[in-house]
Amino acid sequence: ARLCRQAPIKRMGDYTNRSWLSKELDLQLSTKSIPVLLQKIGAHQTARTEYLTSFVSKQDYLLIDCTDIKTSASDSMLSKAGYSSDMSWGQQSSLLYLYSRNLQQPVYYRLLPGNIRDVKAFSLSLKEAQIEDATIIADKGFFSEDNIAQLIGDNLSFVIPLKRSHSLVDYKELGTNKDYFKRHNSYVWFKKTRSDRGFYVYLFLNTDLKVQEEKDYLSRIESHPDEYSYDEFAKKSDSFGTLAIASNLDSEPAQIYELYKTRLDIEQTFD
Repeated sequence: ARLCRQAPIKRMGDYTNRSWLSKELDLQLSTKSIPVLLQKIGAHQTARTEYLTSFVSKQDYLLIDCTDIKTSASDSMLSKAGYSSDMSWGQQSSLLYLYSRNLQQPVYYRLLPGNIRDVKAFSLSLKEAQIEDATIIADKGFFSEDNIAQLIGDNLSFVIPLKRSHSLVDYKELGTNKDYFKRHNSYVWFKKTRSDRGFYVYLFLNTDLKVQEEKDYLSRIESHPDEYSYDEFAKKSDSFGTLAIASNLDSEPAQIYELYKTRLDIEQTFD
């Protein structure tokens, strides 16, 4: 009933009892019994984990995401003051998802306190889910020295983008070499280097995106001259159209690029 009709709990019993499923399972639900049933399901953590992880393949790539859940509850262990994606502080909890790239669906979830945002949280989640061989594809917020050390220490593969201003990003020679590949109708130049911290830095330049970002910035100079300037445009010009990724995978750059781009589709599903 919840899936087919988006029904509230007070109507789920009526819809379910009139369905074929209730006859097949000999199941009778009521407004009073449904919360009890949901509580029992939520309490059976081992069974829930075993069911979810039965869909995970060792040859899979897992994408990780934390979704903030605003709450006014003050007596919950999960309700903590945290920094949310909309750049504000408030009481919240976090819903952590592991999403299978192969299956295109979530294969694990875990509720976390709203103030937890480090790799330890999903390292523990991976251990609980008995996932030993997976590649974590995260967003920029997960990159830090401590998080990378934790991932490497746990023998986990990762693909995490870097901020364009990060010291590991070197734009020299990018676009002037002979290394490029075609994706859809665009050409992407790449540069692969190895850092002294035990992982690779993949730097990409999409020339079509670069032109678009240049146009956008120049238009902002015209419309908001108090906030944007040509001097800042000149400083940022080398980074327009680029994407930098840190990864301990020694792979073809086109594969790393495609892996990360898959995340954009997954984020729509998360939303």
